[in-house]
Amino acid sequence: AIAIGECFERLGPFDHGVEVVEEALEVVRGGASAARHRVRLLLLGGRLTRSQGDMLAAAERFERARALAHEHGLPSLESVALSGLGYVLKQQGDVSASNARYVEALDLARHHDDRRAEALALYGMASAIWLRGRLDEANRAFLSCLAIAHEIHNRRMEAMAYYGLAAIARQQGRYEACDRDARASLKAARHVADRRLEGVALFALENVLNEQGRLPEALELLEQCLQVARDSGNRWLEAWGLYASGATALTQGRLEDARDHLTSALADARDMHDRQLEGWVLYVLGSLESELGHHEEADALLLACLELARGGSQLRIEGHGLMGRALLLGESGQPDEASALLAQATAIAARIDDMELTLRLHLTRTWLLLLEGDSEGAQRNLDAVAQLNVQTVASSLLALERSALQALQLAVLGERGEASALVEAGRPLMEQAELGPRSRVARMFLVVEQQVGP
Repeated sequence: AIAIGECFERLGPFDHGVEVVEEALEVVRGGASAARHRVRLLLLGGRLTRSQGDMLAAAERFERARALAHEHGLPSLESVALSGLGYVLKQQGDVSASNARYVEALDLARHHDDRRAEALALYGMASAIWLRGRLDEANRAFLSCLAIAHEIHNRRMEAMAYYGLAAIARQQGRYEACDRDARASLKAARHVADRRLEGVALFALENVLNEQGRLPEALELLEQCLQVARDSGNRWLEAWGLYASGATALTQGRLEDARDHLTSALADARDMHDRQLEGWVLYVLGSLESELGHHEEADALLLACLELARGGSQLRIEGHGLMGRALLLGESGQPDEASALLAQATAIAARIDDMELTLRLHLTRTWLLLLEGDSEGAQRNLDAVAQLNVQTVASSLLALERSALQALQLAVLGERGEASALVEAGRPLMEQAELGPRSRVARMFLVVEQQVGP
């Protein structure tokens, strides 16, 4: 039954796997040897229901597995159960409690010299530490996890560790490393024919292409990711895929498509009790409503995002939520309030070493200063961008936004020829990314054209 259930875990559909596990649990009862099998079945059931998006059911199975393992002196399995509980708590937004479970799991695994359980706990702990903004510490934990995975020849764990390393590299603006690690994750996932991990790796690779402005390619990968999720019944992965599709649609200016995807993702996130996903969706939905000029709706969504992020100590989401509100208030004629929010977001970005957020904050501040007519302040921010990590500035869609702001600054200063040259240089990149006229960057360039005149 365990082998059959694990096959469904790798390939789907998950609901068939859950049925196998539940039927087996009805049969396997009594005795010490039976206890080991019941714990393994409960762990498998927890993983399957987790992938289905039912975090409450997953938590119940992991807790039963932990208690039974503890009762019968099965420390390695207890460690795995604690890691399962840590994951559920992380997705529910309780990062502190999640980290505590991972610490327990790691101590048990090391005390009983179980390298596989140790790698699993390290991966989970790295994920929790990452959400709290301690990127270098998280990176070291992912590397330790990867080293153990290599040592014990566990390709599935390799795929997970590479995914974590790719996520951190992206946040730090190291896109070449992100691309390399995302592809390594995909290769390892396909080697073990694990459709769930393949979908996650495709999602990581899509992030790289998105940041590089290769949006049509990114959308192709997202379609593959969503197909994997639907084929296997992985509701969690499907919800994250819908969120990413919505965010990409917003970037391209396909606002109605963005709203459809994001609304579906928000409903799934709330139904699954996935507070991390809910926070990101609220942020992007708030940005969408702001783009549409629905300021009250946008502010309500962004305030909900901030409340959720602060309740779960999710600093990266909080930083983006603050930036979103600053942009909204600044464009609504409240510069002092916007400046205060940007200062808070900047402090968070520095605390968690988030190069991507730092760059976005500089660009947001530049735009708002130009709207106020403060060209000197805008130039200081553009100069600050030039001092940031070169790879971050040169390899992403944000480079296009920076060009638009530089062009607007030149137009304001009367340098029409140079401003027009930047507009023309940006057109091929906009076409490559398929940015429509309702995209934010296209509208920025339109403002420049209006400033420059015929």
